[in-house]
Amino acid sequence: MERKKILIFSLIIIFSILFSAYSNAVERKFSSRHLLKKSAEKASQFFGLAKPGQSFGTQLTFTGFEKYDQSMSPDGNWIVFEDDEGIIVMPAQGGKMKNLTADIPGWCFNPRFNRRSTRVTFSRYDDLTDRYFVEIISLDGSGHNILAEDALHGRISPDGKYLVYRKSAEPGDLYIWDFGTTSEHWIAPGDGWYGLSCFTPDENFVITSTNDENGEWKLFKIPVQGGDPEQLTFIGGEHIGPEVSPDGKWILFTVEDFFTDANNSEEYFNTLFAYNMQTGETMPVFTDEKQLNLLGSFSPDGKRFSYLLDVDGVYEVFVTNFPFVGGPGEEPQAFINLISPYGGDLLKAGESVDITWESEGLESIRIEFSSDGGSNWTKIADNVPAQAGYYTWNVPQIFSYQCMINVGSFINNEMISAQTEGMFAIIDEEPVAGNLR
Repeated sequence: MERKKILIFSLIIIFSILFSAYSNAVERKFSSRHLLKKSAEKASQFFGLAKPGQSFGTQLTFTGFEKYDQSMSPDGNWIVFEDDEGIIVMPAQGGKMKNLTADIPGWCFNPRFNRRSTRVTFSRYDDLTDRYFVEIISLDGSGHNILAEDALHGRISPDGKYLVYRKSAEPGDLYIWDFGTTSEHWIAPGDGWYGLSCFTPDENFVITSTNDENGEWKLFKIPVQGGDPEQLTFIGGEHIGPEVSPDGKWILFTVEDFFTDANNSEEYFNTLFAYNMQTGETMPVFTDEKQLNLLGSFSPDGKRFSYLLDVDGVYEVFVTNFPFVGGPGEEPQAFINLISPYGGDLLKAGESVDITWESEGLESIRIEFSSDGGSNWTKIADNVPAQAGYYTWNVPQIFSYQCMINVGSFINNEMISAQTEGMFAIIDEEPVAGNLR
């Protein structure tokens, strides 16, 4: 009996090791989770090409839990992301979150919106049957359906005519489902596997990640009706998560690369790059080499994008301006983003605090204050140099829980401004602990 117990225990250990190895292999091939590797340092050979001073933008989530993927809806009103709990949807301006897949068994990943922004497609791995599915669900959690069996990385085209996906069984060929003819056709062989794909706005091409001749994932363009893949990107690293801008001029994608440190350990980093469809140029979106970021998704007008940014070791959802809007040779879009005070902060009347912001394309700004939720505004300061990034403010001797700050400037007769997201409070005694958030 004792020998039998030892044998059973040994089998359990062996099975756990094999399952762990299999799970790691599945994650490496099938999801973006393998990209969430963090490093305190990063290689810097590409970052001199980025637009100077690009802002990280506004943080939308503060959950403190790791996120593995995200996307903005075509109408710009919603954000969907993947975390360990499932597929979560929330308003793009921040607000109440809903877990769409809380009652769906298995691992749900790679969420993307349909063209009407009313439903979300996602891939699901069912560990009981060891099968993959491409599925769709409404934003209220109803209308859950399977779109494709034994498939993953599904994505609906901009006009809702096609669904692109790869077969989960080897060799993992790439397929198109035509909703109009209710038929499936093959477009590319799966010798090198495929990551999450997307369509060009005219629906004539699929942009996807697959292996180049050296075995590294790069971006390729493939005709929807099938044909020879055309390699688009060539810089170092693995290229995944392509997103084409609404005007078809740019592709946002993530580069994962690594370098060997002094201890001969591989240090990984992830960062967003932009590929110019007209010139073939590839350039980093951000200049900061220490801030890990990945998986961008364009707003409806292509002027902004949402993405994941590393905050204290956890990826959170942010939204910021796309720095290359307008194309090569044109001025970047002017913007300003208020960093602090935050909504929910507690400030003490009479103390000095810094109002901070990020901006581009502005010379000077005006700073205003409201104590009634934005109904009335009073000037704090005018003609403050925008590049300063901060202004030291003496908090007024009032008591209010409906306080807001507005920073802005006129450019070409257009007001560019930003306000406190939510409201902060001014009180006449020291805060006991924390804040209102």
